[in-house]
Amino acid sequence: MERGRQAGRRGRLSVGPYAAFQRGLFRVPVAVALVFSAWAVAGSPADPGYTQFLPEPLSAKWQRSAPRTTRAEEEQFGGGVITRAEYLLADQRCLITISGDSPLLQSVAMTFSNPAVANMEGAQNQRIGKQRVVITSKGEVQAFANNFLVQYGGDCTRENKFAYVQATDFDALRRFADASGTRAETPPTSAQAGLVWDRTFGGPASDWAYAMTGTRDGGLATAGRTESKGAGEEDIWIVRVDGDGNRLWDKTFGGTATDRGRAIKETRDGGFIAAGATESKGAGEFDAWILRLDKKGELIWDRHFGGPGTDWASGVVQTRDGGFAVAAYTTPAPGAPFLAWIIKLDADGKTLWERRFGGAATDWATDIAETTDGHLGISGYTESKGAGNADIWVLMLDEQGELLWEKTFGGPERDYASVLDATADGGLVVGGMTESTGAGGVDIRIMALAADGQVRWDETYGGARDDWVRGLIRTRDGRYAAAGYTTSKGAGLYDAWALRLDHNGELLWDQAFGGRKNEWARAMVEMPDGSLAMAGDNWSKGPGKSDVWVLRLSTDPGE
Repeated sequence: MERGRQAGRRGRLSVGPYAAFQRGLFRVPVAVALVFSAWAVAGSPADPGYTQFLPEPLSAKWQRSAPRTTRAEEEQFGGGVITRAEYLLADQRCLITISGDSPLLQSVAMTFSNPAVANMEGAQNQRIGKQRVVITSKGEVQAFANNFLVQYGGDCTRENKFAYVQATDFDALRRFADASGTRAETPPTSAQAGLVWDRTFGGPASDWAYAMTGTRDGGLATAGRTESKGAGEEDIWIVRVDGDGNRLWDKTFGGTATDRGRAIKETRDGGFIAAGATESKGAGEFDAWILRLDKKGELIWDRHFGGPGTDWASGVVQTRDGGFAVAAYTTPAPGAPFLAWIIKLDADGKTLWERRFGGAATDWATDIAETTDGHLGISGYTESKGAGNADIWVLMLDEQGELLWEKTFGGPERDYASVLDATADGGLVVGGMTESTGAGGVDIRIMALAADGQVRWDETYGGARDDWVRGLIRTRDGRYAAAGYTTSKGAGLYDAWALRLDHNGELLWDQAFGGRKNEWARAMVEMPDGSLAMAGDNWSKGPGKSDVWVLRLSTDPGE
């Protein structure tokens, strides 16, 4: 079946991170592609390629073949120059390919939410400006750029799992995509249908929004990260706006290293609770970080949680007792697989209880919601159980963190849950992505579950290419709204995508927003008048490389 899927996709441009693997990008059984930003990998005069950036063998037991620089294959890379070398240890063989000007691989542009380097103990590091190449003690090849996860490969004895690459040359990719004739384009316009207003916030570098909450006065607050201001390489950045998008205040939080915000909610007193990760403090590579703010953004308290590995908070909710519940993932020890991690705090940030869930492989918790009966719903994904390489994973806990039930949903390929919200009947609505079903490489999958985990409805949304969901809410009228991004429609490479669903998950309308580069939406909020607001980041306008982007949509632009 996989061979048939690959054959069916040839002839069209695949730009999603998983589609790049599935279209036959790596012809050898265990090939690893490391693609670096063009600004960071200019070859030396003696070497027209990228030999100087190939990592050294792990030890004397490993052998590396002589690097070879050639023109990149047009079908696999879209042109450019590549440098390759083989890394050999007994019967283990890895082929590493580096290219700084490959349009096709540069198009695989995803900001990955986990900055961890797994199995760092005994690993080698080679720094290239802000970039780093790693070969771990098990021969695992990884790379980072500007704190993006650029490539995350399996070891030399297993098939690779992920490839995430920072896009750099949008114009080259645009020319390649246009020449392929595989995409119909909608010209960008400053007066898109359904758009009441949009605002960008940022400085000369890169700034992102990963979450947004509505406020009781009809305004909004985003949480994300900034390279343009703050104390360190990246700081958590909270931006507060009124209902017309005017900035009221913004605050940065962080130290000298990398700190990122992933979730924010308004608290009952009009303040905020934010969650993310910090490299500037704590015990490990990253620690989960929770911040309690007042209504003006001043810090009331902060707490960090973690051990010697990597710990990351991905979701937070205020519970009916005035405390907070946090969804996170953790590596109990360096090199160990991730576990889902749920932490319950009181109103002052004191830990009441914590629970870990998972198996022998990687298991993540991505979001959390309190149900109408006071239980905690958790979304995530699991590689330890289920039908495919990764399955959607939903858990229900009681008030003390005891597991009431858990469900997996998926097919033979990869399926992930990234977001959820509570429904009026004690159930959940869960959003994620699927490669196992749908119309394209990666499709949005949204399902409604009853209080006991039984499926009420289950739908996919998307086109011939890749489509993702990052924000999902149940609106006050009992319908649903989702925010994400799409390569199946719109004006740019990725466009922000809003979807409105009825009570049974049927699509009422959808609208893409964006320019000629990349735009992502990662959060959706219902406003007091029933209209919608989205947040994400915009690469097509604004003062920096990317900027925080907030959009206010009309009540029902598609109806």
